[in-house]
Amino acid sequence: MDVCLIRRVSCSLSACYSPRHEGDARHDAEVALIKTAKLVIRSPEQPLVMHVDGGAAASPNGAHECTVELERGRLNVLVAR
Repeated sequence: MDVCLIRRVSCSLSACYSPRHEGDARHDAEVALIKTAKLVIRSPEQPLVMHVDGGAAASPNGAHECTVELERGRLNVLVAR
């Protein structure tokens, strides 16, 4: 998966780093573009709030950690010709 890590910037500035602006983000010191099969997100100060399938979702049990892992061959993807 492609991960775009944006360090502390204002909310209005973070919109400049959307996927369609990826070319500009590659040369910015506040942005790191990473390819990985596993991602662990930790929030020690407060429970995580995430966007899942396009909508905001608070963690059901107040979790402070979320692990996302891709498993080869588990997702069928259709590609238009």
